[in-house]
Amino acid sequence: MRWQPRRRAEPARGLRTAALLTLVFMMMAAATRFLCTDSVGYSAIWPPNAILLVALLTLRARLATGVLAVCFLFNLFINRFSALSPSEAVLACAFNLFQATVAAFFTRRFCGGITDLARLRRFLTFTVIALLVSALEAGIGTAIESIWLGIPVRAFAEWLQWVLCDTLGLLIATPVVLTLVRGWKKGLPNSGVLAEPLTVGASSIALTVFAFSSPQWAFLLCMYPALVFLAFHAHGASMSIAMFCVSLCAAALTAHGIGPVAGLEPGHPLIREMMLQSYLFSLVLTVLMVNSTIGENRRYTRRLSLMKRNLEYLATHDSLTSLINRSCFQSRLALALERRSCGALFLIDVDYFKQINDNLGHHVGDEFLKEFSRRMLDFLQAHDTAPARFGGDEFAVIIPGKFSPRTIDYLCGAFIRDLLLQPYRLAETEYRVTASIGVTLFGPEDALRGTGEIMRQADIALYAAKRAGRNGYRLFSHGGMSDILPHAGLIRQANVAAAPVVDA
Repeated sequence: MRWQPRRRAEPARGLRTAALLTLVFMMMAAATRFLCTDSVGYSAIWPPNAILLVALLTLRARLATGVLAVCFLFNLFINRFSALSPSEAVLACAFNLFQATVAAFFTRRFCGGITDLARLRRFLTFTVIALLVSALEAGIGTAIESIWLGIPVRAFAEWLQWVLCDTLGLLIATPVVLTLVRGWKKGLPNSGVLAEPLTVGASSIALTVFAFSSPQWAFLLCMYPALVFLAFHAHGASMSIAMFCVSLCAAALTAHGIGPVAGLEPGHPLIREMMLQSYLFSLVLTVLMVNSTIGENRRYTRRLSLMKRNLEYLATHDSLTSLINRSCFQSRLALALERRSCGALFLIDVDYFKQINDNLGHHVGDEFLKEFSRRMLDFLQAHDTAPARFGGDEFAVIIPGKFSPRTIDYLCGAFIRDLLLQPYRLAETEYRVTASIGVTLFGPEDALRGTGEIMRQADIALYAAKRAGRNGYRLFSHGGMSDILPHAGLIRQANVAAAPVVDA
């Protein structure tokens, strides 16, 4: 199967992203070449390769090839102004492309569907990839320099400096460029989103300038706890930007003879560069690993919180209709009684629902229950209450307030009109259904009766409505069965909505 550089999980990106990456490469390459390179031609870091890597990971093959070609030519152009010979300049540009291409292959293979280096495991995997690819690149490069070009080099020292330079460049710049590309796709962020990265980045630059302004090594060591403190509180993208700023500032200051590292071995620039690289490498790994670990803990905490909310929802809601279940309903009823509130409890039972299941199938019955629940929710929006499903075709509602029998008659009539008069489309056919309703009233005087007694009263009224021929309601009265009221106004509407789905 032909290898595709762009990640399949990445959204399609066009010329705007390609132009952005090219512009960032030019700025980063120029800044590193002219600010972070010493008079001999050594640089502690080379982050522009990260742009080439990100282009291969996020752009289509043709666009990525175009970006790599333009970046190669620009890199070759600025190398004319460096201490490198023409042959060394061409070799360096070619190996930049080599490193990015090989790193893109292994990153695509081992760092997940979308390269998220804020994840600890993926960051460590990417670190290993960057080290191995840089070691391979540096090994081939130093061999060509000494054998083919005839340049006298101290093989191991040159190789190690090359490895650390390109590895650091990928580690500090790749997360930043990935964040930039993905943020660019979503549009320009608002000031609230930019506040943390700008604050953390500015703080890191100020800290680096302060630490390198003194020849004392103690100030460099103080950067560890200071940046780790930031890592505990900032997000992954902000800390990636911070470490990029720290590394770039440290390399630039040292290249211009500022800071404790710059005073080491004036006649041996390789030793000076490797000391700075070792310091930056340990600092970057420490801070970003701490930040990734904290980020993982935050993600696990959010997942546990989400799982808890989901479990609470499943424990209190019906899985089919998403209405609250019997347990949650009884808790709300108990709370209403405890507060000595007034209200009406309605138990609703769909007539002949079993025959819907038997004749049309359970899947049709489920669709009916969903539509019935949706209509009930719409109907009850004006009453600021939530219905419950007790199971099967039995539903319950608490409507707060004081009600007279006439008001109950009106509410039940409105219920019939809004939920039952309109036919239900089941199995490509329209059906009319009816329901039986049992109603009981409660008030402050019922606070000591408990939910069980209130539910029992509504049950008595419901079964009285069923015995009376269904398609109606009964209102419970404490006077006993003989005082249960008939379904009054519904009798006048029964003929419109009384046709069951299947004849009994």
